[in-house]
Amino acid sequence: MNFLEKYENLARIARLIRQEATGNPKDFAKRCNLNSKDVLFDQIDILRQLAAKESAEILYDRYRETYYFSPPGKFSDFEFIKDIGNQNFTNYVSKTLTLSEAVLQTAQKCREQY
Repeated sequence: MNFLEKYENLARIARLIRQEATGNPKDFAKRCNLNSKDVLFDQIDILRQLAAKESAEILYDRYRETYYFSPPGKFSDFEFIKDIGNQNFTNYVSKTLTLSEAVLQTAQKCREQY
């Protein structure tokens, strides 16, 4: 499996976990075209490490037979983002504005120098 296939597989696994539509590990491995549950577990461990950076977990509910994120969230370019309402949007906008302001300030300094 090449890098792109691994990346797409991790994205598929993350999406199914977010949707809480994985099924049991054996079925989940088949849905993701993986040879065995062990390969699936390796992929989930990668996602667990990434989620742990944001104090999130990937858990398995035996009753519903599905993996899920706790707290709910998603991966964006393999950075876990917690679902906390509009706060994500607010943080994004404030970071974007801060970056835009920095770019404008730099542009003004350049104009002043020349």
